[in-house]
Amino acid sequence: MRALPLGFGLIIAALTGLIIVGVIVVRADIAALHGTSKQNVFWSAAQVEREFNALQVAVAQHALNPETGATVVQRRFDILWSRLELFGSGDVGQRLMARDGARDAVGGLLDTLKTLDPEVQSLGNDRTAAQKIGNELAVFAPAIRRATVDVLHADQDRLTNIRNDMRTGLLMTGWAVVLSMVLAATAVIIFHRQARHSAALAKQAKEASEGRIRFFSMMSHELRTPLNGLLGSLNLLRTMPFGAERNLLLDEARGSAHRLSDVLTDALALGADDGVQITRTIFSSTDVATAQYEALAGELKRRDANLSINTHPIPTYAEGDLTRLNHAASHLLLNALQRGDAKDLALKIDIAADSIIMIISTDAETPPEAFGETLARGLVESNDGSLVRTERGWHLSMPVRLVAPKARLYLTSSAMAGLYAKLLKAQGINIADTDDDDFHIALTDPMLDEDARRTLREKHPNSRIVACGATDVEIGFDAILTSPGDLKATVSSALSQTPLAA
Repeated sequence: MRALPLGFGLIIAALTGLIIVGVIVVRADIAALHGTSKQNVFWSAAQVEREFNALQVAVAQHALNPETGATVVQRRFDILWSRLELFGSGDVGQRLMARDGARDAVGGLLDTLKTLDPEVQSLGNDRTAAQKIGNELAVFAPAIRRATVDVLHADQDRLTNIRNDMRTGLLMTGWAVVLSMVLAATAVIIFHRQARHSAALAKQAKEASEGRIRFFSMMSHELRTPLNGLLGSLNLLRTMPFGAERNLLLDEARGSAHRLSDVLTDALALGADDGVQITRTIFSSTDVATAQYEALAGELKRRDANLSINTHPIPTYAEGDLTRLNHAASHLLLNALQRGDAKDLALKIDIAADSIIMIISTDAETPPEAFGETLARGLVESNDGSLVRTERGWHLSMPVRLVAPKARLYLTSSAMAGLYAKLLKAQGINIADTDDDDFHIALTDPMLDEDARRTLREKHPNSRIVACGATDVEIGFDAILTSPGDLKATVSSALSQTPLAA
C-alpha cells in the first residue's frame, strides 16, 4: 500500500523523461531529413541551370568556330533534355514542378528543345544555324536563373515554418507533461484510497468464483442423474416386448425427462439477467400436495420410500407463484431422496394470511451443499421468500395473498346445483348468492347460448366460466367439466388460468 504512490511517481517520471528524449530525437530527425531534402531539391534545380549554361557555351563556341564540330553541342543538348525529362519525377521533382508552376520555365524550355531537336541533330559547320539556336535558348536564361533562386528561397521559408512548428510542439509537449503529472498525482491519491476497497472486491470475486465452480460441479452431477435414468430406460426399452415392465420403464424415462427439464429451466431462470419471472395464480394447499405426489411418484417407488403430506382438511386458497413453489419443494424432496438416501419424508403445508409455509422433514441427513438445495433457495429468495435448513429438513416460506374463492351456479337442474354446491364447499369454495357478488368461477349449463355467455363475461370479466357437461360449442368456455368426479381437477385448473375475458 505504502509503495503504491512511490511506484506511480517513478512511472510518471520515467514517462516524462521518455517524452522529452523523444521530442529531442524527433526534432533532430526532422531537421536532418529536411536538410537532406533541401540539398536534393536545390541540387536538382542547380543541375538544370548548369546543363543549360553548358549547352549555351557549346552553341556559342560552335558559332565562333564551326570547325570544332557539332558533336559537343549535340551531346550537351541530349544531357539537358534528359535532365529536364527527369526534373518532375519523384518527390523532389513534384516539389520543383510546384515551385516552377507559375513561370513554367522548365516546361517551356523542354518544349523549345523538342522544336530545336531537328536543327541540332542536323547541325554541321553552319554558323548561322548555331547562332539561331543560341538566340532561342538565350530567351530562357533569366527564367531558369529565377527558378533556381525560387527553390532556394522556398526551402528557407519551409525550414522556418518547421522550426516554428517544432517550437509550438515542444511547448505543447511541456504543458502535456505538466498536466500528465498533475493527473498522475491525482490518480495516485485516488488509487491509494481505493486500494483496500479493491482488495476486498478481489476477495469477494475469488469467493464468488469458487462458489460458481462448486455450483456447476453440483449442477453437473444433478443433470447426469436424471439423464442416466432416461438413457438407461430407453436402452432397456429397445430390447423389451410390450407389457407392464415396458410401461414402468416408460414412466421412468418420462419422469427423468421432466426432472431434467425442471432442473435446466430453473437453473437458466436463476442465471438470466432479468431473474426469475413471477407468475401469480390461484391455488390451494391440496394443489401443492397433488403436484408433489405426482413429481416424486417414480422416485419414491424406485427407492421404496414414503412421503406423507399434511394439509388442512378444508383446502385454503392463495394467490402466488405456484410453479416456483412446487419446483422448490420438489428439488428439496428429491435432494433428500437422492443425496441423503431418505426413506421417510414428511411435508406439512400451511397457508397463512400473507405466506405459505412448508416444513420438510426426513429420516436422514442431507449434505450441506447440494445442487437441489441451492436451486430451491434461489427460487424461493427470488420470490422474496426464505429457506432455512433444520436438523433433519428445511423450513420454507414464500409470500402469497390469501384468497377466498367464490362460485356462482347457473344450472337449471336444482338437483345438480345442490350436488355441485356440496362438492364446492368441501373444497373450500364459497357459493355466491347473487350476481352482485364478486366470484371466481361460474358453473353453467353446457348449452348456454352465446348471448348469455357474452352477457356474463361483460358483467364479471374476472370469472372463469365452466360448462357442466359435454357441449358442442367449446369456444367461449374457460373449462369443460365432463363429470362431477372431475370437479376438483377442473376447478384447480380453471383457477390457475387467466379468464378469457381478462
